[in-house]
Amino acid sequence: MGAPFFPLNNANAQKLANVWLGCSKATSHPTRGSGHPPVNPAELNDAIAIVIEYLDFALYGPQGRSILADSLTQYPLAAPF
Repeated sequence: MGAPFFPLNNANAQKLANVWLGCSKATSHPTRGSGHPPVNPAELNDAIAIVIEYLDFALYGPQGRSILADSLTQYPLAAPF
């Protein structure tokens, strides 16, 4: 669909970068008390909301679509092998 990259000068860019860093660090060791960015449910919820809002604005909206509507649309099941 060809959406532009998330703008680095966007106010939410640092929040997404922090969540990425926290998740990256958390894959190798626990991050509690480590000084790494938090990866708690509230931070992850905020990050996914930013991503979904951006996709809806930059990718789906210009195509006259909605990420929510597309997500809730039931598509036919693939034919069994």
